[in-house]
Amino acid sequence: MNRIFAGIFLLFLAQGRHSAPLREKRGRVIMGRELLASHINAERIQLANMRQIANMYEMNYSNELEQIALKLTCENARTPGPNYMVVVLYDEMTQARVKAGTPAEQQNAAMESGTIAFGLPGQYKVGCADFDTPCTIQGSASTIVSACLIGPENSMRLDGMKFGPPGSQCPIGRAANGLCLAPY
Repeated sequence: MNRIFAGIFLLFLAQGRHSAPLREKRGRVIMGRELLASHINAERIQLANMRQIANMYEMNYSNELEQIALKLTCENARTPGPNYMVVVLYDEMTQARVKAGTPAEQQNAAMESGTIAFGLPGQYKVGCADFDTPCTIQGSASTIVSACLIGPENSMRLDGMKFGPPGSQCPIGRAANGLCLAPY
């Protein structure tokens, strides 16, 4: 199961340097919303094509999840909510170390950080924010600098995954990019 989503993790390591920043009220900087959704969907399309996932939803940016992400603290940065999972993004040095690691190390990092959730077909909304002060990971030189909330599922479930040509088993239709249209 983990091997299916290993490629998605590498994209988000590369996205660690936020381009097209957007300032929020609390001074946090996040990648431009449309750019972020576009990058995520490009990877989701590749994954759906590679693994023949027929019901991979298109990801849309959620201001609601962003508002929740803005309120996260170091203490609750990894705690899922009722309608989302949390993905944490590490500092640039940690990202570089993971990128240079073995495939097994990259896979472990994808599970630990939660970035594997970007590849779950039932997820269709994302909202992200940077932490004002990075969160130190106890017993390590790494820090968590950002968090993305991905929903609506709040656990790693693959039981709803359908196989076949991408976009061929969409409950409400297919988007122009080949992924399934999101329910909202």
